[in-house]
Amino acid sequence: MMNGDIPIDEMLWVEASSFRDWHVDLDDVGKTVVFRPQRDGEATAQSVPSKVPPSMLPVCHAIAQALGEAVGDSAVKSLSFPVGPLFFRGERIRPGRYALRLSPKVVQNLGELKLGAEASQLLLDESFRKGGLILIAGDTGSGKTTTAYATVKERLARYGGYCLTVESPVEKELEGFHGEGYCEQVDATNTGFKSEVASAMRKFPAETRSMFFFGEVLDEEAAAELARLIGRGHLVITTIHSATMEQAIEMLIAFAERGGETYARSLIGQNLRAVVHQKLENQRAMVRCLRVTPEVANIISDSSADLKTLATAIDQQRRQASNQLLGRAAFQSQMRP
Repeated sequence: MMNGDIPIDEMLWVEASSFRDWHVDLDDVGKTVVFRPQRDGEATAQSVPSKVPPSMLPVCHAIAQALGEAVGDSAVKSLSFPVGPLFFRGERIRPGRYALRLSPKVVQNLGELKLGAEASQLLLDESFRKGGLILIAGDTGSGKTTTAYATVKERLARYGGYCLTVESPVEKELEGFHGEGYCEQVDATNTGFKSEVASAMRKFPAETRSMFFFGEVLDEEAAAELARLIGRGHLVITTIHSATMEQAIEMLIAFAERGGETYARSLIGQNLRAVVHQKLENQRAMVRCLRVTPEVANIISDSSADLKTLATAIDQQRRQASNQLLGRAAFQSQMRP
């Protein structure tokens, strides 16, 4: 690719990929700010802002050009687009200025994400084919959407069937065959989740074990539609921003209730199957997993129960699981000759 008379070679693109975030100003490209993760000793990596280095100016102009073409004459709030070998998803900060985050072009496998055996086994659990909700939660930039895409891809390859995604915007190319499974993607940026979810119910093939990938829950309307969707027999996978696993459940319920779904707690409690929470520490995914037990489901479903007790119930469940693992390990050790 060229920017005026300046060639952008492969090494320049490689250097550009080390800047994870670009805040691009279409009215004045010189005001663009880039963020590169940096470590201070053993501390968690922090994204440090800086002006665009002179060597990166050709790439910056190429990104701004592609962004301008993607935005066009619209006032789009969310978008995704490729630039050379890179792929970005973006959110509007204000008219003419966008926050862009580098995103992998190719949907990775769960093993490549290094989430750990517990998370991978939970996300691929065969019993979830009967339907319900897998909630993937975490901090900003922790890789929630990457995990969700990988889960859809591997479940299709392993179990077959059909998956319909409704996203705003579509962030990665997932449409097509994965093993014997097939995926189709819908961009709800212009139409909204409510319209696309209602339409989606008429798009599922008859008598087919199906999945539904519901793009990130960002507002009340989306949460309410999700709560109404999860009891219809499909396995639904979605993401939500939260600092903890318990907060993810509480936020989903609060959003859905404010969105007009009176029975949000009951619907979510009856249909939530698993929660995976992840955050990045030193660029490594730190993951907590929850398989929803009847006790946890009852706390969520019971409108008179205090949701603050969720944390205690989840901690007790994790301790019991740890004790069982230790017990099995000790038994196996005693059985060895």
